[in-house]
Amino acid sequence: MFANSRGEQIGDVKKSFATACKRAGISDFRMHDMRHTCAAWLVSSGVSLIEVRDLLGHSTIKMTERYAHLAPENLRKAVRTLENRAHSGHSDLQMPEIPTVMES
Repeated sequence: MFANSRGEQIGDVKKSFATACKRAGISDFRMHDMRHTCAAWLVSSGVSLIEVRDLLGHSTIKMTERYAHLAPENLRKAVRTLENRAHSGHSDLQMPEIPTVMES
């Protein structure tokens, strides 16, 4: 919820957002861009996709998965966990060679 200086709820912040961007000299920027940045920063910081989904209110995990590429270390950690489990006698599962994830 956004509120004005009198504490009254503002239903639509588009005009105020556009004014703020104009005053700051920012062009071609939308409110959604901040939401996207928030998701990217959360995933890059190691926050799980489930938590990001819940924080951003995505109705499905599919929408949140578009940020998965930003967490290559988390993916490698998951693969190592499975490999350790397979090699510790918990399973007769043989893990195939996993190519390294290229970081950009």
